[in-house]
Amino acid sequence: MTAGPTAIDWTAVWARLSAARSATRRIEEERLDGLFRRRADHLARPPESAERPAGAIRALTARIGRERYALPVTQAGEVAPLGRWVPVPGWPPALLGVVNRRGVPCPVIDLHHLLNAGAPSGTAACAVALRRPVQGYAVRIDEVGEILDLDATAFTIPGGREPVSPLVAGVGPDGLILLDLNRLDAIPAFPILRDAPTPS
Repeated sequence: MTAGPTAIDWTAVWARLSAARSATRRIEEERLDGLFRRRADHLARPPESAERPAGAIRALTARIGRERYALPVTQAGEVAPLGRWVPVPGWPPALLGVVNRRGVPCPVIDLHHLLNAGAPSGTAACAVALRRPVQGYAVRIDEVGEILDLDATAFTIPGGREPVSPLVAGVGPDGLILLDLNRLDAIPAFPILRDAPTPS
């Protein structure tokens, strides 16, 4: 007498499949996180042989919207994938939301809004952690560029016009826009971001 077909426990099958997918996603997120951390460390490391010109500003270049920007490395720190963020109802549009950064809530400032840079692109965005005096915050960028030594005297406001944002310190001859992220205090929305309680 032969045994009949064994019933398949589909609930258990789907549970194992879901667990496998979660594990794969977690491994991929950890791999990407490690990749971005290594890249940030590499970009922040000064070249061993090259000497910086006198008065040069070392900056991380980034794409925000359609423009290329330079973020001084004295103001911009670790770069990581933006990942998921939590919108905060009632906070100004200058705040994109809050992300979990090593277990600590970190508000992410929307530079697209502050720089009138248009809608973010559909590519995987990054968050750049800020250094003092705005430590504890991050800014969203669309794409990481490279570390450059820039001649500060080459950056001016064209034609004496008012810049589109107080964050703009000047524009270089090649169109690269130099930002001063320490000027965030001059943005009307920033005191709200600074003083509002961060959601847990």
